[in-house]
Amino acid sequence: MSKGKALLILHGKQALNEEVRAAVMLKREQGWDLAVRLTWEAGDAQRCVDEALEAGYTQLIAGGGDGTLRDIAEAIVLHSSDASLVLLPLGTANDFARAAGVPLEPAQALDLLDVAPQVVDVGEVCGRIFLNMATGGFGSQVTANTSEDLKKVLGGAAYLFTGLSRFSELSAAYGELQGPDFHWQGDLLALGIGNGRQAGGATCCARRRWPMMGCWTSASCRRLRKWSVR
Repeated sequence: MSKGKALLILHGKQALNEEVRAAVMLKREQGWDLAVRLTWEAGDAQRCVDEALEAGYTQLIAGGGDGTLRDIAEAIVLHSSDASLVLLPLGTANDFARAAGVPLEPAQALDLLDVAPQVVDVGEVCGRIFLNMATGGFGSQVTANTSEDLKKVLGGAAYLFTGLSRFSELSAAYGELQGPDFHWQGDLLALGIGNGRQAGGATCCARRRWPMMGCWTSASCRRLRKWSVR
């Protein structure tokens, strides 16, 4: 008897990951109707979520890093869907997964399909949904400019290496922030708005501790914190 059906939206770089393949096959042997779709370019995550919800999937899996998780979670929230989302962490730093206590081993992560979903809040900055951390300034430049080859070799330390190599480019930028009962404007070097606890390769940026174990329903996601950044 089938335990249910779920769709894994997998980052294209992980298509040949044998651990992921073995974990998927194991869940199928356990009775799950588990399908897999790959992303190739920008916009694919949104398209995959659209097609999954239209096909009646109520359990989705984000297979990738923090960026993949954000893209898929945003698509679910914008649909106002009651689908639940499991994270299969396959990124460089996996900041959200580590802070939330999500297992990093593929088979253990997929076992969260058998765990009841929990509700979490999401953040929103300038109309963009995020689960972990919205960043700006020098930190976001480092993230954007860290090469894939370097991340393969150094893992999360690649961000630190890139930051040090570009330290001479560090300069302040003017910013204005508007949020709930908050307004600030002035020069800043780096900006971080945290819904999760850590970013940039396990750097702790917020005190909040996540109560869940990586599976939640987006139906009750509340946009409690809206921010405007200029």
